[in-house]
Amino acid sequence: MLVSPRVAVYLAQSFIVFYDFAADRQLLIYQNSNGHKPYRALAFEGGRLFAGEGSTKQGEIQVFRVSVEGSRVDMELSMVLRGHRYGISQIIVQEDLVVSVGDDNDKGVLVWETVSPRMLSANLMKTATVLGALFVPDPPPGEVHFVTYGTHCHLKLWSLQVERSDKYPAVYSLKGAKATDKLVPQLVGKKLLLG
Repeated sequence: MLVSPRVAVYLAQSFIVFYDFAADRQLLIYQNSNGHKPYRALAFEGGRLFAGEGSTKQGEIQVFRVSVEGSRVDMELSMVLRGHRYGISQIIVQEDLVVSVGDDNDKGVLVWETVSPRMLSANLMKTATVLGALFVPDPPPGEVHFVTYGTHCHLKLWSLQVERSDKYPAVYSLKGAKATDKLVPQLVGKKLLLG
């Protein structure tokens, strides 16, 4: 995955590696400090790198601030998103919203907001293995849409109605959710049929 015109980042077990392919050398190697658990998912957007742990219990998403200037890479851990029971197989990012897909053991689809940071919603997939997710471009204002796809003809459209606070305009909330709600709201998806 490219993080600049000449620098790529990739995963190698419990390592995140930044590689300058123009100079043919590794610039930075970071080993997971969380018990050296292996990474399985990676996303990069807006100077932030999201690395999800896989093949483990209590898989975390580690969010790093990354800056690349020439052959210099600076990386700093800015937050950790916890909520998966097992590993994470995919992460997709759209501005301050993150969707993480759990592995075969986890079977979770979780939606995060990274300003606070907190989990907005979650669902456990019992009948199908979700292989991945994609954001739907240009949703109506105040809504977030994404599609998950997987085994057993799984293709589902997920919709979240979100709002931004006047006091904290960068923070997303689910419409109708109260600050006193203890449980994370469950996602409701709509099956898509292909003809």
